[in-house]
Amino acid sequence: MRPDNLRFLLPSGRSLSDSTLRHLKAGGITVARSHERCYSADMWHERGHYDFSVESLPRQVFFAKPDQVVRMVYSGEYDAGITGFDMLHEIIGPKGSENHDWWTFEKIEICGSYQYGRNGGKQEIALFTKHGSGAADFQRRPTNSDRVASEYPNITRRLFEWWGRNPIVEPSVGCVETRVLSGDYLYGVTLVESGETLRANNFYYHSKLMDTYPVLIANKSALEEKCWLKDVLDNLDRTLKKSLNSKESN
Repeated sequence: MRPDNLRFLLPSGRSLSDSTLRHLKAGGITVARSHERCYSADMWHERGHYDFSVESLPRQVFFAKPDQVVRMVYSGEYDAGITGFDMLHEIIGPKGSENHDWWTFEKIEICGSYQYGRNGGKQEIALFTKHGSGAADFQRRPTNSDRVASEYPNITRRLFEWWGRNPIVEPSVGCVETRVLSGDYLYGVTLVESGETLRANNFYYHSKLMDTYPVLIANKSALEEKCWLKDVLDNLDRTLKKSLNSKESN
């Protein structure tokens, strides 16, 4: 039986969305939108490509920003979706953070992780500062009086707590580099892909806080209640991994 009542989310936004659709396409799965700004699409598998039942795929999918994918799967409004590992940590945080368990989350199960996206999927959340600021030293970590502008305030606070530090962390979306460059903040925390922006502005890369990559997630209650959901997600997981393995072999 085809799971017509599956509510599945794909990420919107060019970086994660384009790479996800590209790898699904390489695995034989087409996601067809009538317009690139449409928030729903049809999904089907191209004949001759699949090695599983076509009935085990969602017929329709929806799009949402990566942070909203986490929120809507967490609430149970949607069954599953693809988002970034960083969004899981920023929006809900790991359930076992006190034990440095980064993979266990309340109400959400990670069903697959992948290395794709910009810069070959190599992305990280990094701490940086200005050269010549006095903080451009790997041995010097932020003190309780330092101000940190962060695109990921929850992740930043949690990791500093593990380090035994409690600097002043303030949310800053889309303008972290400017605030550090102007001297308003001593440190910044941002998503780093190639590192080109940091180098162009003569920033000092201090340290990596965590890696991030696309993940396939599902609501734990939905997995328990819908017996067919695991098979659907296993099919999508195999498709993405098959596409990645084929790309590596070429």
